[in-house]
Amino acid sequence: MGQIWRSEEMELIQLFIQNEAAHATLDELGNLGIVQFIDLNHEVNAFHRNFVNELRRADELLRRIRYLEDLIKKANINIDAVSSALDHHLSGVAHEVSPISMESVKP
Repeated sequence: MGQIWRSEEMELIQLFIQNEAAHATLDELGNLGIVQFIDLNHEVNAFHRNFVNELRRADELLRRIRYLEDLIKKANINIDAVSSALDHHLSGVAHEVSPISMESVKP
């Protein structure tokens, strides 16, 4: 992990990244810990920014997941037992689907 000190030499650069690669690129740069991002669209209202609809959908999904977690806790359901049974079932389904998908790909 990098260090940012006031006395360290820094450069201001501007990156142009394709939308498709933006998430992965920024994630990698952020994990390095040696960059600082400046919001060049600070005058744009948060509700008018790119990807607002995706963020709203993600927030709604998180709300639903929290609601389901609360219901599961209230019903005293053991998630680990359910999860292992589901994993076992899905692995069986994957073995059944794999040959079928290979056949459909053949010309």
